[in-house]
Amino acid sequence: MELINIVYRYLNIYINSEELVKLLENIDKTKFSPKEQENLVKILVSVKNVIATVPIEEDKYEVYLRTSREQILKKLEGIENLKFDNEKDKEKLKKTYQKLIKEREKVNDSGPRYYAMIDVLSNNSLYKNIMII
Repeated sequence: MELINIVYRYLNIYINSEELVKLLENIDKTKFSPKEQENLVKILVSVKNVIATVPIEEDKYEVYLRTSREQILKKLEGIENLKFDNEKDKEKLKKTYQKLIKEREKVNDSGPRYYAMIDVLSNNSLYKNIMII
């Protein structure tokens, strides 16, 4: 199930390829048979190969995300100076603002790299067998 969670997180752009490699390297291999462990190694090698050979190109979806994020950040500028009736609301907006700042700095996979990575992650026997179970 950990592999499914990792693929899900990548597919939904919660993580990028750098984070993907770290998660795959640290996956609990004791839950897998020796054959499945070999497949995990193959997946990791394939992922690293995609990173080395396939460029990140900003696609329409990534442009939309970046533009939306910047619009929200612009609206949330100066949040500290605003007065709120409820401190919880102010804290939630501050956390959202900080999260968006971090996301701005992170390089998301998009374009050819994203699609190549999805192909590697979803078209391997280990992932397919787990999804059938």
